[in-house]
Amino acid sequence: MASTTESASVTPLPTTLAFTTSVSVIGSAKTLTAPLFYVSPTQINFQLPFEVTDSAVNIVVNSGGSSATPLLLNVAASSPGIFTTNSAGQGAILHSATYAPVSTTSPAKAGEVVLIYCTGLGAVNPALASGTPTPNNGTLYNAAMPTVNMGGSNAVVSFAGLAPGFVGLYQINAVVPSIPTSSSVAVTVALGGVTSNTAIMQIQ
Repeated sequence: MASTTESASVTPLPTTLAFTTSVSVIGSAKTLTAPLFYVSPTQINFQLPFEVTDSAVNIVVNSGGSSATPLLLNVAASSPGIFTTNSAGQGAILHSATYAPVSTTSPAKAGEVVLIYCTGLGAVNPALASGTPTPNNGTLYNAAMPTVNMGGSNAVVSFAGLAPGFVGLYQINAVVPSIPTSSSVAVTVALGGVTSNTAIMQIQ
């Protein structure tokens, strides 16, 4: 895919890395060039631009003066996924008061607000240009409000939107419900008829 390995070192994210590698997102009326996080000979990490309005686009990798065969990509308004930190599915979930990870040695408590980091919540209001870090200036870039389920109970969600300081990373602030268990529980996020992967969170 790319002649060498390179990660983006500046923001807004570049649309070309490793000298000549880029990703074209071809819609029915316009072609966009995707912001790139990382490229290598076998993998490319890019942000699907907010500006995509089609339900399906063609993805084309360009490198070294050549273009790959277009790959059809279906696009939904939202398709939530919770980031995990290990192969066991430990959720990327933090205590809101300390920003420390929720873990077996630091479980969450009922009534506490936790921060769930995820992807795929779709458009935000106000709009933000693709490849741009979310400003940390007090402005909230709100996504549609999802449903968060923890251990079979729905949690109260106070915020869902872009996480300050990051590109394309979503944050959900949710209140841990009272759950009659002290072990790990399953956490899912649902939005627009789509339910995320199942992540694990410890509750005391």
